[in-house]
Amino acid sequence: MQVKRSVLLMAGAMALASCAATPPAQTVENNGIWMEQGWTDAERQKFHYITQGTSTLPIPFDWFDSLEQPGIWNGLQGKLLSDPDYLPESLGFIPGNPDRQVNRSGLPVGFALMDDFYNPILQRKVTALGLTCAACHTGQMEYQGQALYFDGGPAMSDLTGLTKVLMRTMLETRLIPTRFDRFARRVLGEQYSAATSKQLKKDMTTTIKVLLKAALEGLEAKDHAALDEALASDNNKASIIKRVRVALKQNASLEEGFTRLDALNRIGNAVFSSDLQNPANNHATNAPVNYPHIWTTSWFDWVQYDGSVMQPMVRNAGESLGVSAGVNLKPTPDGKPVPQFASTIPLDNLDWMETLLAGKENPYEQKKLGGLQAPEWPEKILPPIDKGLAAKGEQLYVENCEKCHMPPVNSARFWQESVWAAKGTADNRLIAMNLIPLDEVGTDSAQADVLQNRKVNISQMEMDPETSIYLVPDYALKGLAGDKSDQAYNAGGKYNGGCQPFPMSKLVDDKGNVLFAAALGATVQEVNNFWYNTHDVTGAEKQRMDGDRLNCLQAGAGYKARPLNGIWATAPFLHNGSVPTLYHMLSPVAERPENIFLGSLEFDPIMVGYKYDQGPFQLNTAQQGNTNVGHEFTDARTGKGVIGRGLGEDERWALVEYLKTL
Repeated sequence: MQVKRSVLLMAGAMALASCAATPPAQTVENNGIWMEQGWTDAERQKFHYITQGTSTLPIPFDWFDSLEQPGIWNGLQGKLLSDPDYLPESLGFIPGNPDRQVNRSGLPVGFALMDDFYNPILQRKVTALGLTCAACHTGQMEYQGQALYFDGGPAMSDLTGLTKVLMRTMLETRLIPTRFDRFARRVLGEQYSAATSKQLKKDMTTTIKVLLKAALEGLEAKDHAALDEALASDNNKASIIKRVRVALKQNASLEEGFTRLDALNRIGNAVFSSDLQNPANNHATNAPVNYPHIWTTSWFDWVQYDGSVMQPMVRNAGESLGVSAGVNLKPTPDGKPVPQFASTIPLDNLDWMETLLAGKENPYEQKKLGGLQAPEWPEKILPPIDKGLAAKGEQLYVENCEKCHMPPVNSARFWQESVWAAKGTADNRLIAMNLIPLDEVGTDSAQADVLQNRKVNISQMEMDPETSIYLVPDYALKGLAGDKSDQAYNAGGKYNGGCQPFPMSKLVDDKGNVLFAAALGATVQEVNNFWYNTHDVTGAEKQRMDGDRLNCLQAGAGYKARPLNGIWATAPFLHNGSVPTLYHMLSPVAERPENIFLGSLEFDPIMVGYKYDQGPFQLNTAQQGNTNVGHEFTDARTGKGVIGRGLGEDERWALVEYLKTL
């Protein structure tokens, strides 16, 4: 099976090869507490470690488990990369369950093993190490030495930092003879010999070259030659590492850092550059977003920050492809073992996770949300809420926030038919998301621009002419208007005609120049259809697994305003994580900090966010993609990005206090 050759952690090989220093460690004095959110312990543990069919780290697990932590150059033996404390303390991951019956890898929350995964570099099956949904959607915070963990919240980890750490330790291991020998003895065990060690070194050399190839396109020919020489003879180790670092720094795209990832562009790079083996489809990572919180999301009619995707299964399978599920996207002749669109994604696992998140019953019928609940403010640990001040904030919420963010989930008004105005294919009620136009909300446009402007060449693919995606005509995806037919899907009348069918075969023109949004939606649909067909899933069961929703897409609508339940636990704010606290979200742009630090886990229960005056990663809000403009309450000016009147100091504090109650 042809799978991606240079993608690591969906960050791509450029980030992978950056040999930056390991971030400073953070420690927690006491054992962490998992908050009650409606799941049993068994359900939580399964969610943390269930595989999505991915090999996010492009080396066998026994390699990863045998590598030492980076930075040991003096020949002395270092601690292992897989040490239980290392990834949590240095890169912000959540400590994993030490029980290997539950957590086979022994690694932090969000890592899973998959057996018999074909590694295309080594050309053999291995036990692969990949990420789960929990890697990006499990939150944590610390307060006065106590760690709090909660499911469905934004991760505080640095995934691109993990790629740097892994490549750094691989280079060091390969180029330091004593260190490689220790590595080889761990990996090979009783099979260790001069011959097997030599073959392992050859395999590691090949792997490093493949992973660096795409990253080093900007490296001069003489430096490529020097890298080859260093890997062949173990000479000039320090000089080649320095040249690699300089070249990568010159060619680096916008840095994401802790809590953020340009997931959309990286999914596109994984699918259309690596999987399709077309480097021309690669795109700079310039639209980072804060990992979104996912409680209640299952019942939204539109998901993603820009409200671009409707169907849960397409959303989840697309994410799996982005973190390196194996897939073949090219047509194959009859008789070949791996047909087009075959993948390693277990859609039944994705269905289990989505059902766990959503709950089994439609909440509109029950007038109660099931599945994963938003975390409630833990008054036994954090300072208690000022009920009188919160009561003043409640009226301010109605006046200033409810129009966009809907009535509070804990109010009777939330269950009005107007809130649940959208419908799925089984006439199931969904929350009709408010999509706020860019000119109105005024926040950084980089993420919304991705689907409006990025194009890819998919002329190598063959789409099934009998299958359709669906498009919203008002947001016609840069000219890809849906067919006018009586089959148009009416999403509760809210979307000016709803979703209309668009045959996937029409996506491939003579030039193969297709809008990324449509190409991705169509590709994931084909991958899902292949799984459904090979597992004999049809009719009502397929419709249920798809969330009773069509694979409908739109681009350019703006950013969605979701309900604010649990908002207190989701800092940093705005879609790109550029505003550190709720207090700053209610302040004019001029009063928001221009430079903030991300990566601290220390929670500020007053301003409601994480400490931002120091940390392992500095975010410069002057850069496009990082800007903290828009969503502004101010009397100082009118126009783009001003959504309400200026709020007095007392009003801001009252609103912050009320938002803690949601």
